Amino acid sequence: MRCRILLYLFITCFLASTARAQDITGSIVGRVTDTSGASITGATVLVHNEGTGADTRQTVGSSGDYSVPNLFAGQYSLVIQKDGFATATVHNLSLRASQILRQNLTLKAGAVFDTEEVKASDGLIHTDNQMLGSSLGAKQLEELPLATRSIDNLIQLAPGVTTSGSNPRISGSNYWGGNNFTLNGISVNDAGNGGGAYTSGVSNLTMANMPSPDSLQEFKVDSGNLNAEYRNVASITMVTKQGTNA
Repeated sequence: MRCRILLYLFITCFLASTARAQDITGSIVGRVTDTSGASITGATVLVHNEGTGADTRQTVGSSGDYSVPNLFAGQYSLVIQKDGFATATVHNLSLRASQILRQNLTLKAGAVFDTEEVKASDGLIHTDNQMLGSSLGAKQLEELPLATRSIDNLIQLAPGVTTSGSNPRISGSNYWGGNNFTLNGISVNDAGNGGGAYTSGVSNLTMANMPSPDSLQEFKVDSGNLNAEYRNVASITMVTKQGTNA
């Protein structure tokens, strides 16, 4: 009886550890002010996904801050309107998986139908997140001259990687279980080998890399100051391409 209980507890813990998911949606946040620096409240914020055409609306709060959460990685435009002010528009906001992208805006006095184009923040410094890492977008993944079309080659490009292969050491992580591999937020760890689970789901092709770099929209390696949800020393996040209107 005791052996059955122990076996049940082991299976339960194993399934729980392998079923953990990671949130891959991001947020666009910021503060809206006038030319004097005073906060503007009640402005309408429209976030437009330039790939899918999906729109999300929010209202600027009493502090002048806005936050648009639960956005999938992609290219976005931002439109902010308020009576008595010219409409501010920002194009080509590149949002990565699990990223908090800050875009502060200053509205100038004018009519709502007056439009001012605002340059998007370059996003080189992230003040809303302390994690360290690197990210490759779809264009880079398509054009990089990789020796083999596998994620092993992509991992080698990340800073802090000291060994290559399916279970690399990243920023001092252990060979066994030091990295956390996820695909579209779902764990794809190989618990037996401590690396990523390399399977395509096709019979007699169990050693194939899944997914290939060409099918990815983003490949991200976080290697320092990770949040608790990531569990391990380093995290390898893979996000497949989304469907777009094109």
